[in-house]
Amino acid sequence: MEQEQFITEYDGLVQTRELQMLKAMLPFVHTKSQMPLAILIQTMEFQNTIRCFKENANALSAFSMTNESERRSAMLQTLKKFCTPKERETIDTILNIMCVMENYDKEEPFGRLIT
Repeated sequence: MEQEQFITEYDGLVQTRELQMLKAMLPFVHTKSQMPLAILIQTMEFQNTIRCFKENANALSAFSMTNESERRSAMLQTLKKFCTPKERETIDTILNIMCVMENYDKEEPFGRLIT
């Protein structure tokens, strides 16, 4: 069974259908032509990256999330897509710890009033 392939937001901005087609063709090209074609593909991706950031400097900005905790959680949730099961388990543990710490910080002032 083929593993599900995830694409990052960055790749979504700089990849094109044509680049993916060139990448798919690469193994079928004569051995002597593979390296020049691979360099061409990387060059085209680099050009797309430059174009993307020139046209929209905030194209990848997660800083629109005002809450730092929300941003951290969103980043870890995104990373999980690319992790092994063991790594996902570790990230889930980190997320749970962060949630407990955040709840503790919210409740601490109330706790001081009672004691």
